[in-house]
Amino acid sequence: MISLLRAASADVAKFLGDCLPKISPDWWSKHVLDRLTFQQQRIAREKNFTQISDFDFAALLRILDQNWFDLSASLTLPREARSWLKELQSVRNKWAHQGAADVSPSEMYRDTDTLELFLSAIGARSETLEAIRRAKADALREMAPMPSQPDEPVASPLSRVIAPVLSAIMKRSALTRRTTLATSTSV
Repeated sequence: MISLLRAASADVAKFLGDCLPKISPDWWSKHVLDRLTFQQQRIAREKNFTQISDFDFAALLRILDQNWFDLSASLTLPREARSWLKELQSVRNKWAHQGAADVSPSEMYRDTDTLELFLSAIGARSETLEAIRRAKADALREMAPMPSQPDEPVASPLSRVIAPVLSAIMKRSALTRRTTLATSTSV
């Protein structure tokens, strides 16, 4: 999942880099640096960040969230995308602080599904979306029960009732055919 979040960072950075400059001429100061937490601002100053791709995924998500209304006024983003963004912030935090415990396949599926929904809404690269879909498929395979292969076919209760009825119908049908053939040949 960490590699998917790294790939997602590039897509979110591209989206912000394309959209924020259209909002305001002083977009870097007003819509990037001023929207960060104090800690993120300090890191940006200390490391001399000069472009949106310098930020990590957490900062990019915060920048996007803090500029949501300005961006959504000029773009046609689905209303649900804001919820996906908020959920994605939690997903990012969970994975950034993941301990040694394994993540369940259902949790992995949910996290990758949210990531895919959000990135699709902002027009992410197809290779990023495909990698996410592969991770989702892997999680589904882990969740799916393995088919059991009994030694003998197991009859369902319904087949136990239907089998004798079908057998009787078949015998009657065969008997009717024989009687019809015998009658037609004797005439």
